[in-house]
Amino acid sequence: MKKLFITLIILCCTISTLIRITDEYQNKAIEIAVRYEDLLLISKQQDIAISKVIDEFKNLGITTIAAKPQDLDKNFTNLNIIPIINNESFEYRDNFSHVFFENTIKNDWAMHYGVCLVEFFTQIPYPANFKYARLFTDATVKNISTPNRVNRYKLALEERTNRIFIFTLDQSGVDSLKTDIKLFINDVTNNGFYLSSHGLHSIRATLIRSNLIISFLQGIALLLAIIWPVLVIYKIAFGNIKNSYAIIYFLKICSTTTLGAIAISCILNFANFRLGINSFRGVKVAYILPIFLIAIIALYRSVKTNSYIQNIKQTLTLYIFINYFKKNWLLLISLTLIAGIILYLFIIRTGNSQITLLEQNIRQYLDLLFGIRPRTKEILIGHPALICGLYYKKAKYLGLVIGTIGQVSIINTFMHLHTPFIVSLHRTIIGIFFGGLLGIILILIFRVMNQWIKKHE
Repeated sequence: MKKLFITLIILCCTISTLIRITDEYQNKAIEIAVRYEDLLLISKQQDIAISKVIDEFKNLGITTIAAKPQDLDKNFTNLNIIPIINNESFEYRDNFSHVFFENTIKNDWAMHYGVCLVEFFTQIPYPANFKYARLFTDATVKNISTPNRVNRYKLALEERTNRIFIFTLDQSGVDSLKTDIKLFINDVTNNGFYLSSHGLHSIRATLIRSNLIISFLQGIALLLAIIWPVLVIYKIAFGNIKNSYAIIYFLKICSTTTLGAIAISCILNFANFRLGINSFRGVKVAYILPIFLIAIIALYRSVKTNSYIQNIKQTLTLYIFINYFKKNWLLLISLTLIAGIILYLFIIRTGNSQITLLEQNIRQYLDLLFGIRPRTKEILIGHPALICGLYYKKAKYLGLVIGTIGQVSIINTFMHLHTPFIVSLHRTIIGIFFGGLLGIILILIFRVMNQWIKKHE
């Protein structure tokens, strides 16, 4: 019965993932838009008729004009129109694309045309059975983490499944706007996407309209995201491991975590999560709690008495730390500072918050190096620490605790359902390979250093 249950879960997850991959592969149509208010400004600045300005941008390849209600009666021949609506009314037209609602969504308009899910802007408290399309524009982005506009829009396309893009006139000027539109269109069309004036691909996934069901699925996914990495590390890494098999155990842990992450993502494989209407909840809890639980297990395993009750008691009272750090207070301060830095960089900084200039440069470099940026938590911290912990018995528990960061990062990667599955898988594989490689390099460095120290004692 147990084998049958596991087989059914694997079968369901496989079918669900294959359907998602196929649907994402077919979702290649995009719309490129500019705002009519920007075109009017260009017309005035350059003293050119608005019709000629529109023709210039049509020749660049735009498919769509984003316009407010007072401009919807203008003649935009052979172009889609995205109405930008607050609370105004407007007449129905055949060439309207999805509606950009700046305020409350109007059901009749949304039902007729569909809704622009504007990234970092649109909030939908109660999902309804409308047509949806993810839209990206700089106008709604508070914290810009990628300085180059073309790269920024490409990331929004390839990694976050946006399909409508509104380019805005900014301080860089008209020439820069035209150049960026041209470069963006050239790049994306060379990578399998195509410009559409006849509608976008609709995601083939069920939309859940009950907030109760959504909350239930989010709760189950969060619970499994906490339990799974802890269970994997406990079952595989806490036994007796020969250091010569450290790489094999590292790959076993990472692959098992990845398979579990894929299975958990299937729980959220609905239109709500793939469109970003709803999202995985409890990201920070899913990062902190597994690390804390592995630390407790490691502490318990390091306390050696003849009584389980005494083990638990000493673990809960941090007996081992109190006795050890009585004579090593400087080491305690150093580890506390290191832990604080890691906590800030890799847990508190998790999410879409503003990032530093250094982080921007690192991200750009990793994007250029790998094509898809791997998680820095994995390649610089989690995976190297895990492989070192598996290799060095004296540093095993410390390595496993820090190494948990890499495993929860893998889980978190697949919880971004608006990111294409192949992108998440590619990112994870890159992280495992280069994080493991860095771990091997660190082991070799430590071995050379150890041999040199022994030689000169």
